Amino acid sequence: MFGFFESKPVEPEVTHSSDMPTLTGWRPFKVMHRQEACANTILLTLMPADDQPLPAYRPGQSVALRLPGLDPRAYTLCSTPEEGVYRLCIKMFEGNRGELSSLICRTLHVGEHIDISEPFGGFQLKDADTPVVMIAEGVGITPMVAMLSSIATDHPLRRVHMIYMTKNGSTFPLQDETKQLMHMIPDSSLAVGYTDPRPDDHLGQDYQFTGKLMPATLRTACLDPTSDVYLCGSQAFVEEVQAMVLQYRTIPADHIHSQIFVRNH
Repeated sequence: MFGFFESKPVEPEVTHSSDMPTLTGWRPFKVMHRQEACANTILLTLMPADDQPLPAYRPGQSVALRLPGLDPRAYTLCSTPEEGVYRLCIKMFEGNRGELSSLICRTLHVGEHIDISEPFGGFQLKDADTPVVMIAEGVGITPMVAMLSSIATDHPLRRVHMIYMTKNGSTFPLQDETKQLMHMIPDSSLAVGYTDPRPDDHLGQDYQFTGKLMPATLRTACLDPTSDVYLCGSQAFVEEVQAMVLQYRTIPADHIHSQIFVRNH
């Protein structure tokens, strides 16, 4: 076993979507394209309205958006710096949950502007050749897409295991892009779990399991002690998966990187 589990435990790295630093570098961005990413979720493509280059950032990092009268909120970029644009998936909630997100989904259209901060956040892909395990639920897929794109472009021989959980095929944002990127990485595997599959969701083709994430599925992806594990989703999901990974005593705690999505009210 690894000695650092027994003598001086190392805490996994955890960030929250609500953990924002002092936000700087606010600039107006123009919406270049808007499309539906899945049910109740839009994908925005934005470029700087001042025609200046984008700041440097790492796959997995976030930016903050703001509109008059509302507090800023962080959103994870699903684009990479090489694309020359920001791409953001934003989910609309009912009622007063996620007020900024809902307002953006309802009112922000192509040609309009919104203020965006400089990228920030410690949840980012490590620049290495070691194996990667990505585990996400819901809109937590967004940073994983950015990481997958970077790996497919810069380190296509890197081993990647991805496990993704969502309700069904209608709530899987960036589904086609995720699967295309996985196909570009030869040593990769994708296990999709649906908690409530639709009649036209096909087991074995669209998804691999139903219900909760089973320990056996997770353990298969976490056999290599050199792997870095990236978790993204709700607090309950991240804490449950993180606890299971640590129980296996295969991957050290400081190789586990988590981002918890917190819904702003």
